[in-house]
Amino acid sequence: MNEGLEQAGLEKTVNLAKQLSVAIRSSSEYTVYRQRLEELQGQPELYAQVNNLRRNNFQRQNGGGGRMTYDEYSAFVAESRRLRGNPLVDEFLNAEVGLGRLLQDVKRIIISEIDFDNQFLD
Repeated sequence: MNEGLEQAGLEKTVNLAKQLSVAIRSSSEYTVYRQRLEELQGQPELYAQVNNLRRNNFQRQNGGGGRMTYDEYSAFVAESRRLRGNPLVDEFLNAEVGLGRLLQDVKRIIISEIDFDNQFLD
């Protein structure tokens, strides 16, 4: 009997998560992000360069303790400026940040509402 209640709770949670994903997909942040992504993907060489920049940025922020030499950092900044000089790239990266903020806000709300202990992160 308990298993049935647990399954019903899981199904309800999954359904609500699906509804939330529909709401996110209908947001302006997601719509703009998808439009810019599709435009960027239409230019494969530029898309590959942007993906390399995104990968390097991710690794800079999350890998190896976030440490870069001065020369590596200077090269990263120069490449970022060069690519962001293209309006499509700049619009895409801004849209990606906007969507990321929306997802972070949703995560923050969920975590705060369920009283999830995340003090270890402070």
